[in-house]
Amino acid sequence: MADLKFEVLDIGARYGIHPSLRRLVGLVPVHLFEPDPVESGRLGSQYESTPEVRVHGIALGESNREKSFVLREHRGLSGFAGISVEELNWKLPIRGLEESDRIKVEVRPLSEFLSGKPAIIKLDTEGSELEILRSAGNRLSHVMALRLEFNVRPLWSTGTSFVSLDAFLADNGFVFINFDSPPNGSIYGRLPLPESKGQLIGGDGLWVRDHQAQPLSDSQIFCRVLFFYLNGLEGMGLEAMGQLSEESRQRILNSVSPSAEALTYALVLRHLKSASLYPHFGASTVDHEHQALFGCQMPDRELLFERLQRAGLDVE
Repeated sequence: MADLKFEVLDIGARYGIHPSLRRLVGLVPVHLFEPDPVESGRLGSQYESTPEVRVHGIALGESNREKSFVLREHRGLSGFAGISVEELNWKLPIRGLEESDRIKVEVRPLSEFLSGKPAIIKLDTEGSELEILRSAGNRLSHVMALRLEFNVRPLWSTGTSFVSLDAFLADNGFVFINFDSPPNGSIYGRLPLPESKGQLIGGDGLWVRDHQAQPLSDSQIFCRVLFFYLNGLEGMGLEAMGQLSEESRQRILNSVSPSAEALTYALVLRHLKSASLYPHFGASTVDHEHQALFGCQMPDRELLFERLQRAGLDVE
């Protein structure tokens, strides 16, 4: 039977595992990386009763070494990089950039923490994102999906722009999917209206391994399916479900909570239930999709709600 196991790495995990990945806690191995000793200590306490979550009080980067880490007034803006000259001239209205201290932290390459299982990575390290990705070496091929912070204009002296990230990832077999919504860090100017748009400073981007560039195993496809669903890309998630073998789809159908497979089936059910409420889809179209994927009709209302509740999903 196909092995549908994968792992999650949250790099720059000051606030705990990213909201898009929280449903996976307890279901798959999760590694949190945070070099700030105060913040990593707090994370250790937060997850001490969750054995599937491991907190690493180190930084990731080019090689095994110690490196000077800049602590800033806003600890979430701490990192290795200085402020870019262009940013100083641009004068971004970001509070908390003032340096409060410098400490030595251990740095190890990302390659050491990619076990060979398919992986989802969230990466937010205030300017060192590209260096960390490069430190994965040929083990970057184990990564199936990425959520990365980027800057439109240079904020950090080693700033990771969207263009540089996308070019590197394209060269390594990834395709850009979308920006996270809404983008963050916009400058809105004076007296903006509620519907006004601003000048984008940065945000999070979503990338996945290109399944058309090379064949993927079922465990790799399954990793992409869950990433799509957990990031609001339901249509792409359902399409990716169809790329799984029939054996794996049956395993997902017959899964028992708590498991990543049971969560996946519940997310599909919630998607199909929501789609059935739209007149341009309808119940017959939705049931056809379920039949094509799982070889059976949609479960009745009571069983559907039971599957959603067991997976911890909201029931409307």
